[in-house]
Amino acid sequence: MKYSLGKIVLSIFMLCIVLQAEDFTYTMHTNTKTPYLKESVLLDIDINQTNPNVVLFFQFHILKSDAYSIEQLSSKQDHTLHQTKIHYRYLIYPLKTGEVHVSFSLIKRETNDASVAYSFSGDRDDFKKLETIDTPIFISPLILQVKPLAKHTQLIGDFNLTYHLKKIEAAAYEPIPMQIIIKGMGYVPMIEHILPKEENITYFTHPPEIKKTIHPDGIQYTAIYTMAFSSAKSFTLPAINLQAFSPSMHKPYVLHIPSNHFTVKSPPNTQLVDTVDMPKPLSYDFSWIKTFFIYLIVFISGYFTAIAIQQKKVFSTKKTIPHPLKEKIQKSPDAKRLLQLLMAQNNPLFSTNISYLEDSLYTDAKINLNKVKKEAMEKLDEP
Repeated sequence: MKYSLGKIVLSIFMLCIVLQAEDFTYTMHTNTKTPYLKESVLLDIDINQTNPNVVLFFQFHILKSDAYSIEQLSSKQDHTLHQTKIHYRYLIYPLKTGEVHVSFSLIKRETNDASVAYSFSGDRDDFKKLETIDTPIFISPLILQVKPLAKHTQLIGDFNLTYHLKKIEAAAYEPIPMQIIIKGMGYVPMIEHILPKEENITYFTHPPEIKKTIHPDGIQYTAIYTMAFSSAKSFTLPAINLQAFSPSMHKPYVLHIPSNHFTVKSPPNTQLVDTVDMPKPLSYDFSWIKTFFIYLIVFISGYFTAIAIQQKKVFSTKKTIPHPLKEKIQKSPDAKRLLQLLMAQNNPLFSTNISYLEDSLYTDAKINLNKVKKEAMEKLDEP
């Protein structure tokens, strides 16, 4: 009797699993599971509803980790009732070697036609929360076997390099401008020290300008390094060799800038010798006493005038120049435009705002757009 009851319970349990599995299917595809360190891994996720008797929505995202970074390339979502279809495409960059586990979060949100109709009744100011039954779905982690790179590798991907020098002759201590542009597909081309350090040369540098363009199969980066250097005498800037590795070709390569000689012209000696006697020969001139008292009277008058004004005005308003990005954020008409604007800044300051906006666009998460704008603009005022 107990045996039969156990079989019945087991049969019901298995039936529930089958019914849940038949509600939808998901597939996951990658272009490689054995990438090199920082090589981009193309990941496609497809979620398709198979049970037409229910209304389904899904919340999906890749869990964050120090072991990898994530870039979303595209999202296609068809929320036709009873036949939801979703396609996501990501780039994953492994940031450590060995076995890396990429984890996911998927929540199935089940409801019915009546709840959907009730939720979307009325105007937008009278929007009612959609009632759903949320079920977390386990997805096995994606396991990557990450291969190491050769020592001193500076760039990972397929890049090319161009450089521009405005002149090779200058006066002593005159800055000589130079621009280096690295462009291609791969991991973001950030190089900390791109110029070789040489004695007797003064360098002027600032962080590179990074631009990115999203393509269907990857991200194209353009890194613009603007710098200058000067010296008191002629010098030769050594050749620059950037060690790069192409995962697609499975081989290293070098981005090369040849050595350049710069002629520094010193001024003639006649310009260096002062023909005016300094100090002037000693003479007795007491006119400075008169000048001193005039300055003293002016100073005292100004001092007491300032005190009188300060007693009338304790506080003074300061007009600040508004940050140019604030106006762009405020004028963003919708979440999509605001997301594009913040992502274009490539600033980790906006990572939280970008996450909120992505959830609102790619899932059913609801946000207050004005609140997100306000938080983003307040971050620009932070020290």
